[in-house]
Amino acid sequence: MKKVLPRRKLLIAVYVAATLTVVLILTALYFALRPAKEAYHAGDDVEGITRNLSRDIPEDYPQVYFRDVTADAGIDFVHFQGRRLTQLPEDMGSGAAWGDYDGDGDLDLYICGYVQYKYNPSDLDKATAQYNATVPFTLNPSSHSPHSNLLLRNDNGKFVDVASKQGVDNLQGRSLSAAWCDLDEDGWPELYVANDISDNVLYKNLGGKSFQDVSHSAWVADYRGAMGLALADWDNDRDIDIFITHWIAQENAHFGLGSIDQVNRVEVLYPCGEKTVVENVSANQIVIVRKGTS
Repeated sequence: MKKVLPRRKLLIAVYVAATLTVVLILTALYFALRPAKEAYHAGDDVEGITRNLSRDIPEDYPQVYFRDVTADAGIDFVHFQGRRLTQLPEDMGSGAAWGDYDGDGDLDLYICGYVQYKYNPSDLDKATAQYNATVPFTLNPSSHSPHSNLLLRNDNGKFVDVASKQGVDNLQGRSLSAAWCDLDEDGWPELYVANDISDNVLYKNLGGKSFQDVSHSAWVADYRGAMGLALADWDNDRDIDIFITHWIAQENAHFGLGSIDQVNRVEVLYPCGEKTVVENVSANQIVIVRKGTS
């Protein structure tokens, strides 16, 4: 015998079904009739984002003005020429760091150069391999040669590039961030540089006269896609630690051998597709592997 719903339950079921139908129809109409969102182009104005700093201050408060003295100060650096859209580095600039490296009482400026980018329309349809994934050619840092960095020494408000002379131009790095900090507490700030698809570099300050690359001996030559960094004493042991952010899906790794005392063969696959092979590696040691060597 077929069961018949009571009149009240039947009315409730009809009401719920009708309400859901109306909601679905209105939702469909909303998405179908709403104005199409305009595509964003680099440099365009975006609602809710402003170039101006604003505060609620009294109307009679003295105005604060800034004057662009970049050229007068001798700072001549262009990160990218012209308008950028979908190409590396997706409209982001590289990092810069202020620090008095030579102890003369004024702040010097270190600027990261990243890559030597050249727009080529034929590159837009190319693809490359990066970390076992296929990515657009123009998005892969390995598609572009590294750009040298600048160390602009402050001489009474006038800046002179001394990066090459001081040995910190980092010609092999694709630098995105840098930071000054006196890591060895000798009174002179060291320089740590985070590089994308290149070894990170730690430059020890030799009394404000020159720098020494101590990246590998300090165990901080991290070869991955380093993006940003921060320095602080997070564990309160009175020395400075380094925190580094990386590109997606990049974690630290630890390889254990158990009771085995030797590895016959180790293959290191780089994001650019190159491979380094190391054979007959004994356990209980630190092995430094550099791209292009065996």
